[in-house]
Amino acid sequence: MTTSVVAALQTGAVGLEGLLSREDEIRASGAALVVLPEAVLGGYPRGEPFADYFRASVTVPGPETRALAGLSARTGASLAVGVIERDGSTLYSTVVFLDPSLGLVGKHRKLVPTARERLVWGRGDGSTLPAIPTAAGLAGAAICWENHMPLLRAAMYAKGVELWCAPTTATSGRPRCATSPMRAAVS
Repeated sequence: MTTSVVAALQTGAVGLEGLLSREDEIRASGAALVVLPEAVLGGYPRGEPFADYFRASVTVPGPETRALAGLSARTGASLAVGVIERDGSTLYSTVVFLDPSLGLVGKHRKLVPTARERLVWGRGDGSTLPAIPTAAGLAGAAICWENHMPLLRAAMYAKGVELWCAPTTATSGRPRCATSPMRAAVS
């Protein structure tokens, strides 16, 4: 049996430079796949003026995903990174997948924002439920409370997902967010 190192980089919203500063740590871990939290780029909505929050979001693809692709290439690790994506006038909680050789290879937009997230984030749709090949295995993602959605999990299982990435924000003020990925593990 082949074994791979898969890592969760637990951090708050540190901005692009903060993530890039973790390069040596990621490389030293030897991880084939590193999962980062929900909204690690762009931040979780905290009541700041919407115009400021909107400006802090990222375009996909865009300069931030190119920088993350460079980080993936330099470390040799695939990355699953939670970002606040800006598409036109709508913001989405999104996971972007980056491959060391191919760069940006996919994204998943959160299907149904929960609680106060609905005030600032749009709904995703089923067109962004990728199963991404990584050196560690076929990876998919469910963001935070999506782990409670049995049909989403069934769709991902049908795609043969072997690695369940569950980017979640423990800084949302809802302590249960940190435990919601356990739902998928139990089922």
